Parts: sequence; structure tokens; C-alpha cells
Amino acid sequence: ALTDVRTLRVIYGPHGAPEFFAPAYMATFFATDWEVHFNSSRTGVRLIGPKPVWTRDSGGEAGLHPSNIHDNPYAVGAVDFTGDMPVILGPDGPSLGGFVCPVTVIEADLWQLGQLKAGDKVRFVAVDVPTARRLAAGRRAELATLQAQDVAWQPAPLTSPVVMTCGDADKRLVARLSGDTHLLLEAGEAELDLVLRFRIHALMQALEGQAREGIIDITPGIRSLQLHFQPETLALETLLAWVSGEWAT
Repeated sequence: ALTDVRTLRVIYGPHGAPEFFAPAYMATFFATDWEVHFNSSRTGVRLIGPKPVWTRDSGGEAGLHPSNIHDNPYAVGAVDFTGDMPVILGPDGPSLGGFVCPVTVIEADLWQLGQLKAGDKVRFVAVDVPTARRLAAGRRAELATLQAQDVAWQPAPLTSPVVMTCGDADKRLVARLSGDTHLLLEAGEAELDLVLRFRIHALMQALEGQAREGIIDITPGIRSLQLHFQPETLALETLLAWVSGEWAT
């Protein structure tokens, strides 16, 4: 049922606190009833609410504003901070950009983005990946049977969106959750480096060359790579082990 304040369940990440945002601000983020801005569309749903509190003075090499990073492949449903305004990226939005995203709407709740209009209120609630996948299965069952499914769920505490780190220095690879069906990989330090670009490209070629079932698409950035996958076909743990093995070779 639709309520006065829409609940959008999200996975925390790929970029959170204290790396980019103040922890107290993330508590405010989840406690706020955000208002949908009139300038919203299938490209993105802009939100009105409390100004973010950043833990960086700037984006360094990436730009003057602390929301700036060199590159960030986006998932549909990522909440993208373009400067100080959050935007829920829609199906016609960019697949690659240069802003941080603290949360990503889960697959089961993406349909709600098409129902939002100016003035609506939205509240974000964090869940974990297993809960998100149960909710996705329930949503698929609803579509198949046209019967409502009562799937039990509860909010999850915020934990680091980083789910894997391997290597060090310019051979370091960090994997971050970007929703329940996307994994963001970042190589080395946050700097423009052709060596990192080549390494990410080589990793992409290695993954694409195996054409493993469960990979939907791969989006490259400069020093990043986003894997869009089907968790019931290719489990997150299996995906991480595969990526780690390819990175080490």
C-alpha cells in the first residue's frame, strides 16, 4: 500500500561515513522525510532536505566540491549527491559520473521511483543484502501470481559498504556494495594514473572473456569497474572470489 511517506529500502553504499560523510549526518539522512523536488524525471528524482556534512574539504584532484570523485559507475536507484543535493538516479540517468553515492535503492523497491511526484515525501531505510533478495523474490512472485506477498523484513544496522580489499598500493582493489545487484570495484588511490586505467581495463577484459553466467553487464570508469549481476545465479561471495583471483593474476 502507498503511504503519505514512501519507504524506500536501500543498501548502504558504495560511499558512506566517515570516508565521505560525517556519521552524524548519515543518521540525519535516514531520519529525514525527504521531499521530492519539482525538477524530477526519469533521469533522476531530486530531493529536498538537510544539507550534507562532509568529512573532506574538497574532492582533491577530482574537483573543488567534496562530493567529487574521479569516476563512479552508477546503478539505477543510486542516491547521487551532485554537490549538496541528493538525486535518486532513474532508468534514463547517467551510467557513469563523478559524484559520491551513500545508498542505493534495492531492486524490489525500484518500481516506486516511477510513482513519485513533486511534493511527495520519502524516507530511506537500510536493509542487508539477504533481506533485499528475499524482497526481490517476493516482488517477482507478486508479478507472476498477481497476489500480494507478505515478506518479513526489518531495518539493518549500518556496516561498511566495503566488502573486499585485496592487494596494496597501486595493486590495491576495493569492492563496495552498490545496491543488491551491483558491485563497484576501485583500484589504487583516488588519483589519475594510467597504470590503474590499464589494470582496470585488463580486469574487465578478463571478466568479460569468461562470459560467466549471472553477469548482466560491466561498466568501466577510469580506475573503477561496476559489475551488474544476478545474485541468485552468481552469488556475491562467488563473485568476490572470482574478482580477487583475476586481480591477483
